[in-house]
Amino acid sequence: MRSSGPRWWASLAALTVVYVLAGKLGLLFASVHASATAIWPPTGIALAALLLLGRRAWPAVAVGAFVVNVTTAGSVATSLGIALGNTLEGLLGAWLVERLAAGVRAFDRPRDVFVFAAATLPAAAVSASIGVASLAMAGYAPRVDVAAIWLTWALGDVAGALLVAPPILLWATTDGEPGRYSRARLIELGAVLLTVVALAAVIWGGLAPVELRRYPLAFVAIPPLLWAAYRFGRREAASVLIVLAAMAVYGTLRGFGPFAPLPPRHTLLVLQSFMATMALMTLVVTCLAWSREREISLLQTIIDRIPVMITMYQPDTRVLRLNHEFARVTGWTMEEARKVDLMERCYPDPIYQARVRAYMDSLADGWRDLVMTTRAGERIETSWSNVRLPDDTRVGIGLDARERKRAEAERERAHAQAEAASRAKDEFFAMLGHELRNPLGAITTALHVIELCGPLDERSGEARAIIGRQVRHLVRLVDDLLDVTRLATGKVSLSLRRIDLAAVARRAVTAAATSARGRTLACRADAPIWIDADETRIEQILGNLLGNALKFTPADGRVTVAVTVEEAEAVLRVEDTGAGIHPDLLPRIFDLFVQGQTTLHRREAGLGIGLTLVRRLVDLHRGRVEAASEGPGRGSAFTIRLPAARPSGDASALAPETPRAATRRRVLIIEDNDDARQMLRHLLDHAGHEVHEAAEGADGLARALALSPDAVIIDIGLPGLDGYSIARRLREAGPPGVLLVAITGYGQDGDRQRSREAGFDVHLTKPIDPLMLEALLAKAGA
Repeated sequence: MRSSGPRWWASLAALTVVYVLAGKLGLLFASVHASATAIWPPTGIALAALLLLGRRAWPAVAVGAFVVNVTTAGSVATSLGIALGNTLEGLLGAWLVERLAAGVRAFDRPRDVFVFAAATLPAAAVSASIGVASLAMAGYAPRVDVAAIWLTWALGDVAGALLVAPPILLWATTDGEPGRYSRARLIELGAVLLTVVALAAVIWGGLAPVELRRYPLAFVAIPPLLWAAYRFGRREAASVLIVLAAMAVYGTLRGFGPFAPLPPRHTLLVLQSFMATMALMTLVVTCLAWSREREISLLQTIIDRIPVMITMYQPDTRVLRLNHEFARVTGWTMEEARKVDLMERCYPDPIYQARVRAYMDSLADGWRDLVMTTRAGERIETSWSNVRLPDDTRVGIGLDARERKRAEAERERAHAQAEAASRAKDEFFAMLGHELRNPLGAITTALHVIELCGPLDERSGEARAIIGRQVRHLVRLVDDLLDVTRLATGKVSLSLRRIDLAAVARRAVTAAATSARGRTLACRADAPIWIDADETRIEQILGNLLGNALKFTPADGRVTVAVTVEEAEAVLRVEDTGAGIHPDLLPRIFDLFVQGQTTLHRREAGLGIGLTLVRRLVDLHRGRVEAASEGPGRGSAFTIRLPAARPSGDASALAPETPRAATRRRVLIIEDNDDARQMLRHLLDHAGHEVHEAAEGADGLARALALSPDAVIIDIGLPGLDGYSIARRLREAGPPGVLLVAITGYGQDGDRQRSREAGFDVHLTKPIDPLMLEALLAKAGA
């Protein structure tokens, strides 16, 4: 508080008034001298006030002491001397308590309680010495009574400090102690107070039987004081002590109690000595109890802040303490857990509970994973480690292992997936080698047959047909691989237009009929069903599904293609009566490189990329694809759903273009690969065209400028001057309207865009389709 202002002066005035009233009350019990009493509350009031308000409040103490004495006995001089002694007593006591006993917190530790009590002794000695000396020198105290007056004075001051100062300080400073009690707690406090009052009435109220009054019954008051000290706060215990002391003084003065038979001068001295001793004992015990509660509260606060489960329990597993994390994870609060057998609730299986109990008793190092049952009945994964304290109390430290278990399971799944992907990759490369070597082997053998038998032999004709089929098979393999790569990197764009899905399905079934080889191939797609799609990609989807169905369906089996409309969706369904799909494989059937079990000869196997292409192409068309099978040997069904469109109003746009009649064209081939250039020249010569060739970029550009050809077929990757540069220069200085055809092994959208920007009319990927090339040349120069 500030040492100025109205509140400060009001506090000093109040202190003075209270001091005077307490002093007048105390002097009512004076026996050896009018100014000396064994009951002196002002000492405790002054000490508490100087500790709370600061030593600058000493004027209030001095004025109060002077007023009390000057209005009681003696002279102004003796009153000033006594006021000086009382003021110095308060200042010295406050200084010692602040220096040695933590000031207003003197009742937080037992050590400080003892120091507080010790600090009152020299302070009381100073007050008694100055006061008695003032009275003796003024002739108000006979020499023979000086010792008795001094002892009474000092003892009264010590008792007043020990009895009065603690409750004032505690009620003024203990903000952290609870100010409200539960109903049961209030009832218990009332019972303590009633017990103290009843015992005081028996001991000092004359209610004890006559034959017992001569016995030292005062010790009977100790148990309720200890009860109050242990069960309640320091404030309550100090207040109960004041009540007991007041009743004891009143009864002793009336001649009751164990100290009444003593001589009148000694009665109150002995009583106050007893009460001072009780005060010290009660304050120490209540401080110990409060310190214990504070440490328990601090411990609970600390463990509640720790983000792991903590349990404290006795060797018989009775719960002593739990923290918030345990309550959060298991649902059991500390109060609830103490009322039940927590072991039985958390581990209901007796066998498992016995194993957990054995682990807890062993106190083995490390951590043990345990499955606990929560209050709600949920089984959860936890991990525990146990510690034994010196008093055999056990501490369990637990972790909620659910997230760790999920992470471990996820890691295991990821590891399994990585291993599966690695195996799939290895299998893919093995399959790729198999799928490439088979057609290459057939092509090599066919070439030997043609060489041995001659071109006119019938067997040579069959060999040429085999070469054609195997080359087309290799082209499909390479195209599928490139498409998978482009789809995975998002480099595929669709050329959408309105198409009849039923017509596409009929054409696909007609094309696949040649490879049915005894299987029944049916198509139910009569009415036109329109969709906005890339027709080439839809044909690719159908080709892959039909190819799989025919491969895995036996010779007497059936494959059915149906096109229908369901609500706003066009539905394409390919069903077969073939090998079926194992339930374990069904969820992964569209994953890359995934295949069912195949036999060693692998006649029906592929690369495991066809269905991946189907799914990704369907996704590009904003559709979805599903696979269904009742199991191995029971066939399978693949269903594709695409957004349906309204019928197209321009039928002529969908009509096939009338092929042009073959026309002789002047064609220049610029290709650095001798074999490819030679074969392409033979092809065009056979078609009746005038063919010129060049093996390098610069030579090709010069020939193109000199010959003015109708079409120039240019390989992109030429030495020196590349195909892009040739195209740009021909567009700048070459013949107008010349058809520029790019041929290359690069077929991504970016490659095609670059070709268009360079000036090419057409971008063809190797190997070139002869029919497509002939159709392009038919348009050249038209």
